[in-house]
Amino acid sequence: MAKGQIMTASDGEAVTVTNATAVTPNANATLPAGKQCLAVSVSLKDNSQLGWSTPLAQMTVRDSAGQIYNSNNGLGICPVSSSGFVEGVLAGDQSPARMIFLVPSTGHLVFYWTPTHTGEALHQPPVLLGGAYQSPLR
Repeated sequence: MAKGQIMTASDGEAVTVTNATAVTPNANATLPAGKQCLAVSVSLKDNSQLGWSTPLAQMTVRDSAGQIYNSNNGLGICPVSSSGFVEGVLAGDQSPARMIFLVPSTGHLVFYWTPTHTGEALHQPPVLLGGAYQSPLR
């Protein structure tokens, strides 16, 4: 799946990666060697009948070695996700969100979403960030 394509769970929840870009670390922070702050913007849509609780907790970024990065894993170094605390999306509603990850500054990065609604079969259709996302910082 390429950036911009919709990932849909069987209960109707949907995630679309709309943008992925490097962002400046906090002014007084020291960025670890070989790392960058990456902002990933998504569009969340809930076509289910239940409402969607804590959707951003279901999303990660993985590098080519399989290392998993959670949103705001770079607290104190990277800016806080502007919408990293989306509590939920109402049934039938849509919401943008932006998460910030501390990730390697080189290599491929893949966005993963693991739906966890009760009774929902886990699935992880990956969205490649930028096709095969290479850091713009190298």
